[in-house]
Amino acid sequence: MKYSFQTPAPFKVNVVIDRALFSGKVKVYADGQPVSPSHRGARGAAGTFYQIKGGVLEVRSSFLDLVPLVWYNEDWVQLAPPMKSWEWVIAGLPLLPGVFFLGLDSFIISFIAFFFNLVIMRSRRPAGARAALCVGIFMGTWAAILVFRIVLGMALGQG
Repeated sequence: MKYSFQTPAPFKVNVVIDRALFSGKVKVYADGQPVSPSHRGARGAAGTFYQIKGGVLEVRSSFLDLVPLVWYNEDWVQLAPPMKSWEWVIAGLPLLPGVFFLGLDSFIISFIAFFFNLVIMRSRRPAGARAALCVGIFMGTWAAILVFRIVLGMALGQG
């Protein structure tokens, strides 16, 4: 997922932050040129620092959110608006079957569906389309867990 912003005057550098969806690896580009990580930054900070024209860019991963947290010269840069509470509730619906069925297989399938719902909620689709897709994944999660349990039970001779 790519996020971009422009640094304030006088330098006005166009910064693009590209975050890999599954690995979380971050690549930073300043005016189209890749920027390598630097070791200069505030002590005790948990992020990765990048020296760009006019200042220091710090990029941190955020818990359960796909949008990285970014500071430019110790000023917070908002790359995307925060998710609303209804978006978190709908994105978290697939976790219910994992709790209901109580099993490692259910938790794995539920967490994968939750991750895909987070990706959908962070997309640029209209709110109604995002909600409909997430509810569809929720229903698919129930079906996937039930089918997996039935097939597993038949394979083990329990059904």
